[in-house]
Amino acid sequence: MAKTLSKLTEALLETADEMHGAGLMGDDTYRKITVRHLGPDAPLAAEPITPEEIRRVREEAEHNDRLRRQVQIGLDSAAAGRLIPAAEVEAKFAARRAATRQRLAVPE
Repeated sequence: MAKTLSKLTEALLETADEMHGAGLMGDDTYRKITVRHLGPDAPLAAEPITPEEIRRVREEAEHNDRLRRQVQIGLDSAAAGRLIPAAEVEAKFAARRAATRQRLAVPE
């Protein structure tokens, strides 16, 4: 079971990590701090990720940004009163479904 860290401990560990990475803190001091708060089996560094993993993370972030923008556009439109009545939408798509069924019907 993972140990839950306080915000103060998280901040301390983040600061120690940054200082160690910048060369401002020695390996012994860094290890002492991380072992004290994370235990003796704490990794000293994160596992490296592949270029493909980086690409996937970036693509997911871009997709999420696009989705958020589209949702916000819809919310702004609704707030401004630009809405289509449900009955009108239902009628439009019922007609589209009927047209599709008719195109897909196999002649006997």
